[in-house]
Amino acid sequence: MFVRFTGRVLINAASLNAQGGEGTNYIPVTRVPVVFRLDERYQIAEIPAVSGNMVKHYHFANFVQTFREKESFKNSFSLTADAFRGYIAYRFGRGVEAKKADSETSAVDLSSEDEIIKNFADADIHGYLAPDTQNRRESLCKFSFLLPVEEIVEQVEATSVIHNRVIVKEDGTIDREGMMPFRREYASAPFGFLMVLDLAYVGKCLSNLRADNCLDSNEWEERVTSAIYAVQEVLLGNVGASRSRAFPAIKVEELIAVESDNPIPAPVHGFYKDYSSQTAQIFKSYTNIGPKNNSVWIGLYGRDEKILNRLKEAFGGMGQKESAEKEEKPRNHPKVEALQNLGEIFSKLAEHVKKSNHKPAKGGQGTEKTVKK
Repeated sequence: MFVRFTGRVLINAASLNAQGGEGTNYIPVTRVPVVFRLDERYQIAEIPAVSGNMVKHYHFANFVQTFREKESFKNSFSLTADAFRGYIAYRFGRGVEAKKADSETSAVDLSSEDEIIKNFADADIHGYLAPDTQNRRESLCKFSFLLPVEEIVEQVEATSVIHNRVIVKEDGTIDREGMMPFRREYASAPFGFLMVLDLAYVGKCLSNLRADNCLDSNEWEERVTSAIYAVQEVLLGNVGASRSRAFPAIKVEELIAVESDNPIPAPVHGFYKDYSSQTAQIFKSYTNIGPKNNSVWIGLYGRDEKILNRLKEAFGGMGQKESAEKEEKPRNHPKVEALQNLGEIFSKLAEHVKKSNHKPAKGGQGTEKTVKK
């Protein structure tokens, strides 16, 4: 299945994406230049942001944390030892073999993509590089930068706050020489985001897509649902630098989720003020030119009735068969659902995972169900 997320989150008092102080006690947030339209002219501004690398980092961590509780992991320990210990591991170390999470099973051959993705769920979902065997896999999950939305891009600023590291001596007094003041920047803004998950390829060798899926149906389902719920964890605040001091005061303002068993385009990034209407246009056009029997589900969430109604208006009429009488075989128009609970979006997607045409044959390795073209 192919899943897309776009939308906006309100983040207050967060360290976002710290760049480090380059040897100083001042820790700034990441800033990037963005182009936007003002009075019918293009303008450019440098604004605080969260890099796609940071978002991917925390999606990886949340995926591992979720998958570790699944039955298939407990039966097969199908994570790298580094991921199980809490490291973000897209790159294998030197050597031609790697250990699984239990560190007791025989080492896995790093020259075979099939063996790697069968034994390591983290490498399957997020890709890997094995330098000594010249073997690599592209990540199935792709993340854009979190960017302050276009409407307020000129107003977004970051401010620094003074902190102090305190060392307490054995007698309970403070060691004055151990005190170390430092400044860290924080920013607040509504941020737009975009995430692309090509989960149809979980358990599939990207170097040989004709080969059978190497997973059984249960593990495939648990890997895919873990990747989906990891997105929810990111949107609920498990992302960003210095969370021990500044766990983001975050709220999802609006979310558009799109899912299909066939490849689908990416929606428009939530940075743009017209992202919802433009995303609706993309999938309306896709419906008209894509496979006739393609099934597309679109879930809409808004934190209040006003936002939800705006999203519903943008996607209004998409579920209707506008030209069915002119078609010998009418197209499957997208099913659009407006949901008032954020968790329902992810629950619906988890239900779709169970019915996906890409799910392997039950009970063991085998070819997934035939995807309708």
